[in-house]
Amino acid sequence: MNTLKSLTFVSLLAVTACGPRITVNLPPTTSTQVTPVAPLCGLALGEVTPWNHSVRAGFATEMGGAHHSSQGSIAIANEAYVVEGKFAYGAVSKDLEGEHIRAFLRTGECSYEEVGFGTTDSDGRVSIEMEPRDPGTYEYVLVVAGDHTIARSTATLLARGAQIAVFDIDGTLTTDDGEVFEEVLLNGTPEMHDGAVGVVEHYVANGVQPIYVTGRTYHLTGKTLAWLEGRGFPAGSLHTTDSIGDALPGDEVEAYKLAFLESLKALDLEIVAAYGNASSDVCAYARAGVASDATFIIGENAGTACEGFDASQPVMSYPTHLEGLTR
Repeated sequence: MNTLKSLTFVSLLAVTACGPRITVNLPPTTSTQVTPVAPLCGLALGEVTPWNHSVRAGFATEMGGAHHSSQGSIAIANEAYVVEGKFAYGAVSKDLEGEHIRAFLRTGECSYEEVGFGTTDSDGRVSIEMEPRDPGTYEYVLVVAGDHTIARSTATLLARGAQIAVFDIDGTLTTDDGEVFEEVLLNGTPEMHDGAVGVVEHYVANGVQPIYVTGRTYHLTGKTLAWLEGRGFPAGSLHTTDSIGDALPGDEVEAYKLAFLESLKALDLEIVAAYGNASSDVCAYARAGVASDATFIIGENAGTACEGFDASQPVMSYPTHLEGLTR
């Protein structure tokens, strides 16, 4: 990412974090994270309950509409795990502190079961422990007890040793790093690299779980998921940065991606492929121990190497690359 793009990216993040709320409207059967007040098919919430801290909560909610989010959880099947959320309101993203959150598991096309309960911390975050479950992807709705605003989340539970493929988004699945600017500032739809969906589908067909990791901040979770789903990418957990600092191009975003990859390795998951476009992707993957012949880079950094490591594999186009994968 060049200097101009880096400066624009920092400005964009500031606008995103402090500017108008972004709301994505998706059908009830999809898993997303940014949701306005609205009933979901089969989700019975009853009456709202009093706020724990009415003055503080009232101040937060008066800042504007709900701006809640949740990272997709990745955990080991048949072991306890957590579903996390962050709850805030308005253009300034005012955190909801010390308030109750109810967790519901989607159990059918139009049915939910209440499975957990938590309280937000001083940063508006909550972690709710879930009972062990079999391998699979589970959909959750996190509900603010005091006003019934919600966040949607997922948990991908995998067996130890399961194979995963990691995909960056901007410049890797989209045609250019700059597509994120068009999406947020101009409300445009990012262009997709021809054949990108087919590559992800190839891994799914071979029992490999896709994981999407991006330098975008959590403010863009909803738009990012909507784009992935709208383009037909296979379901997989999406991980964004939790802060603007982690999203800064260069060393910061590299460190964020490296830490995330290390967390996956700590679960004994096997990274069989990693896709990116930036030099930070090349180095994050190399330093995380992803084999050079399983590191696929598209764009101007195709085939480059992180200092001290072997060169990555160049991807000239996804259709051609897919032909090579299927031989």
